[in-house]
Amino acid sequence: MRVPAEVALEGGESDCRNRTLHELFLLIGQGERAGSGVPKIHQGWAAQGHSLSLFDSTEPFEQTVMTLTWGASDEETTQETTQETAKKFSQKQREILAYLKSHPTANRKELAENMDGITENGIKYNLKVLQEQGWIVRIGSTKAGYWEVKE
Repeated sequence: MRVPAEVALEGGESDCRNRTLHELFLLIGQGERAGSGVPKIHQGWAAQGHSLSLFDSTEPFEQTVMTLTWGASDEETTQETTQETAKKFSQKQREILAYLKSHPTANRKELAENMDGITENGIKYNLKVLQEQGWIVRIGSTKAGYWEVKE
C-alpha cells in the first residue's frame, strides 16, 4: 500500500520498494528507521530557507513526486502550482472522462471492458481521483444513477 504524500512528510510510515536492500543497509549500519528520510529532507531543506512539496501522481506509474524549490516561495505561488498539478490527468483518466461524456450511465465493469490496459480496480481508483478533484460527480444511486462530467 502506498503512503500518501501528506503522510510521507509527517514520517513514521514507509513504502519500502526493496526490503532486502533495506535490511542489508540496516545490517551494515548504514540504514535508518523506515519512514524517516522524507521528513529529514523536508526539515533540512526548510532550514535553508527553501521549500519542498510532494504530490501523488499516477503517470507514468503510481508514485509520489518531490519538488524542491530554491529560496522561499510565497504561499500564493505554491497554491497555484498545486492547483495546476491537480488539473493534470493521466492518459487513463482522460480516456475515462471521454467515455463518460458519451456514456454517462457507464459503470466500472463497462468502463474496464471498453478500455485497454486497465482493470475494474484501476477504474475504481481513477474514478475516485477524478471525483476528489471535482471533475466528475455521481448523480443518483449506484445502479440507476449517471456520471456528470465537469468542464
